[in-house]
Amino acid sequence: MDLITAYYQQLREKKISREGFWKKLRMIVGNDHILKTNITTLQRLPHTAMKMEPVTGGC
Repeated sequence: MDLITAYYQQLREKKISREGFWKKLRMIVGNDHILKTNITTLQRLPHTAMKMEPVTGGC
């Protein structure tokens, strides 16, 4: 969920396109129902909750 939130923040800041966001989200989530649920959840979060640091991969 943290990774999805980071991508959503990038979308809101216009750092990635809507298409790029969807591709990344589909790679993570896969299932259309789960995808819709995650987007709905993100849209309901207050804007202050969206001010998160991007999650980076690595160990």
